[in-house]
Amino acid sequence: MGYGARKYEKKQQERPWKVHPIWRGIGCFMAILIPIMAWAGAIVMMSSNAPLKLPDQFNQPVIFKLTEYAWLNQAILWLNANLGGRGLNFSLVTYFVIFLLVGYLVLVILYGVLYRLMGPPKYGPLDSPPIKNSPRR
Repeated sequence: MGYGARKYEKKQQERPWKVHPIWRGIGCFMAILIPIMAWAGAIVMMSSNAPLKLPDQFNQPVIFKLTEYAWLNQAILWLNANLGGRGLNFSLVTYFVIFLLVGYLVLVILYGVLYRLMGPPKYGPLDSPPIKNSPRR
């Protein structure tokens, strides 16, 4: 850098508000907890008489097709024995994805509401207030 480059650098401004570290911990905890809850909800939906019924084609076990490569077929056979052979079917995966999406949707909406209530103000000290338009007569 040359001599005159320093005069064009912008000074780093500190935020007027700081995020408490506990909120980052809660976010990480929720990112782990929501998939666990979604998997448990999917298992409960499968074991009970669910109001949301899926077609019968979804009750097939998850089985991957073999390929022409022997080294890949060993991994596929292991996956088929441990996934499809242990009761993992497409309806369980479908319920899991539905509950996962709903859980994260609720989390995003809750975060938006809490941020609106407790977050920084909408307008800063240098912002002008919004223009109030009077209705036309």
